Amino acid sequence: EIGKGGMGVVYEAEHTGLGKRVAVKLLLDTFSEDREVLARTLRIPAQSLRGDLPMMETQDADLLVLADNIMTVNGARPDFLALAALLTASGLRGMSLATVNTLTPSLSVQSRFFAPALGIAEAPVTGSVHGPLAAYLVRQGLVPVHEGTAGLMCAQGKPGGRTGIVYALVECRENDT
Repeated sequence: EIGKGGMGVVYEAEHTGLGKRVAVKLLLDTFSEDREVLARTLRIPAQSLRGDLPMMETQDADLLVLADNIMTVNGARPDFLALAALLTASGLRGMSLATVNTLTPSLSVQSRFFAPALGIAEAPVTGSVHGPLAAYLVRQGLVPVHEGTAGLMCAQGKPGGRTGIVYALVECRENDT
C-alpha cells in the first residue's frame, strides 16, 4: 500500500511487460453505491455485479468491474451516451466488464471493454487492460497461482462480433498479498 484517498487505496505493482513500477487503485466500498447506476447504464441487473469485490481503477484510468457470470457480460447492452457521461464524470477512460465464470475452463477470464467517450463503443481486444485485470484477479484469489506465477488466457469481445485472446502473466513475490 502506497496511499489512501477519498476514493480508494493505491498499491504499488510491477508491470512486467513494460518493466516498470505502476500504481493500481482499488476503489473503496463507498463507490459501490454507483453499482446500480453502472448496472442501469450497462442494462444488466445490479445484483449480477460482484458486490463482494471492489471495483478497481487502473493506471490508465480504466475501471475494472466483475460480473457473476458470462451471461451478464455477454448480455450487457450499454447505453453508450450515458456510459460516456458516467466515465467522463469519474475521470475514467473506459471500463472492462469481466467474469471468471467463463464458458470453458481453458479461459481464465472473459471480458468486454467500453470507451465510448473516446469514440470506441466497444474494443475487440484491449491488451492494456488485461495486465491490471490479471493482477487484480490474482490479488483477489480468483485465479490459481503456481510457484509464484499465474498465467491467464483472457478472451475479450462482443458476442457474435470481433473477439480476441490476450495472454497475461502475473509474477508474485513472497510479500505480495
